Amino acid sequence: MSQSVEGSVSDIGSPVISNTGTSSAESPVAKGSYRERASSSSEPSSPFRNDTKDLHTKVEILFQDVASVVHGEMQAGFNELTLLENINAAVGKRYEVMSGRTQNVLETITKMKEQYALLQPFFDEIDQIDQSVNELSNTVKYLDSYTKNLETSLREFL
Repeated sequence: MSQSVEGSVSDIGSPVISNTGTSSAESPVAKGSYRERASSSSEPSSPFRNDTKDLHTKVEILFQDVASVVHGEMQAGFNELTLLENINAAVGKRYEVMSGRTQNVLETITKMKEQYALLQPFFDEIDQIDQSVNELSNTVKYLDSYTKNLETSLREFL
C-alpha cells in the first residue's frame, strides 16, 4: 500500500491522504478542503463539536464566577476602606473632644498657677507663723520643765 499526500495551496493544513494513490476526489475520506467541509455541513463533523459548545459554556460560567469572585474581593476592599474612613472620622471627632478638654485643663492649670503665685506670700507667712509657733511651743515646754524642776528643788525650802 502506497500513500500519497495531495493538496493545494488553499488546502494547507489539511492534506488528504490517499491509500491507493488515487486522487482526493475519488477518496471516500476526503470531500474537499477543511473550510468547505466545515461550511457545507449542517451537522457537526466530529463528536467533539458538542463538547466544545459545552466547554465554551463552562468557560463562560468559569469567567463569570471568577469575575464574581474578583468583584467580591474588590467590594470587600472597598468596604474595608469605607470602614477605615468611618473609623478615621470617629477618631478625629474623639481627638477634637479630647483637644477641647485638654485646652480646658490647660486653662484651668494656668489659672491655678496664677492664683498660687498670688497666694504664695500668704503661704510663706503661714510657714513663718508655723515655725514661730513651733519655737514658742518648744520654749513653753522648756519653761514648763524648768518650772517643774525649780518647784521640786524649792519644795525642800518651803
